[in-house]
Amino acid sequence: MADMSPYIGKIDGINIQVHWISILFLLFTLLVGVYFFLLWFIILLCILLHELAHSITAKRNGVGIKKILLVLPLGGGSVIKDPSIKPDVEFRITLAGPLVSIILGIAFGILSIFIPGGMVKSMVQLLFLINVALGVLNLIPWFPLDGGRLLRSYLQKTHSFFDSTKISVDVSKVLTALFVAATVVFAVFFMGHYSFAYREFVIIIDIIMAMFIYSGAQGEMQATYAKEYSKGMRTVDLMNTSFILAKPTWNIRQIHEAMVKQHTHIILFMAGKEVRYIPSISYQSMRKPPEGAVTAMSISKEIPSVSLSTSVPDVIDVMRNAESPIVAVIKGSRISGYILAQHLESMLALKMQEAAINKAASRKQ
Repeated sequence: MADMSPYIGKIDGINIQVHWISILFLLFTLLVGVYFFLLWFIILLCILLHELAHSITAKRNGVGIKKILLVLPLGGGSVIKDPSIKPDVEFRITLAGPLVSIILGIAFGILSIFIPGGMVKSMVQLLFLINVALGVLNLIPWFPLDGGRLLRSYLQKTHSFFDSTKISVDVSKVLTALFVAATVVFAVFFMGHYSFAYREFVIIIDIIMAMFIYSGAQGEMQATYAKEYSKGMRTVDLMNTSFILAKPTWNIRQIHEAMVKQHTHIILFMAGKEVRYIPSISYQSMRKPPEGAVTAMSISKEIPSVSLSTSVPDVIDVMRNAESPIVAVIKGSRISGYILAQHLESMLALKMQEAAINKAASRKQ
């Protein structure tokens, strides 16, 4: 769904994309009132500056950035191109965001001193609190927030990537449990002057946030397990070479004929330096091609690519960062094959099952 969201421009060569949920959220705030719309619009700009701090720091350290995706009211994220980052570089990149948020908070706090009382002053004071809270919250070692990545990159000085991630995720789980417990205690014993409905609302919101953080931590751990168990795999062994090498100018009938002849639905082609993939073609389109200049280029989308020498853990990172179910394998300037996420997951499941069996057998001995 993020691919359907509009790009609003570039800053320092970095694509800025606003998720459609953000647009709907801003429209909702506009219905509530102009004050709330302006408040959340400025919050969106503050989140953009937070993410720009990550992205620009990454670029200055030689790390490629694909885009910044802004998602209100959840926040945003910088999507990187590079599959792996050195721990010290990741630490600098991660720390830049919270520092910018705290600096913004201090700036709003100073500004509020010189503004006379009224709605503007209250808004600026609220922006002070929100930015400081955003900065401090992102320093807490909580995956998938910045603090969790800061802890992991710091731990990598003395631990492996796998162990550092596991420790960071375990810390995040403990903090999540404490957060939920503290929320319930605070709502029950310290919010007695509020209505029961309001206290329920606070608890529900905090539990939803805790579930989001917990699922993010679990996802990070699962990805780390995948990288750990894929170390012995080779890209060339996972690569599938059964695909249709199309041309950007092919029409639907030509694509259909190639599918029938080669007995595969995977259609790839090069467009300059980009590798493009045709996700699906409906049976109705094959029987009755739509009018107009419908070509392979017009119904395709760009997908990430790797070389034969790319390690499988890095292939997993490339797929994850690009949110793509398929990655092309390139040799020189030609497509050699592709790897499907589904196939990769099956191979990893077998690898993990084999490791579990060997571990159980060694215990019996």
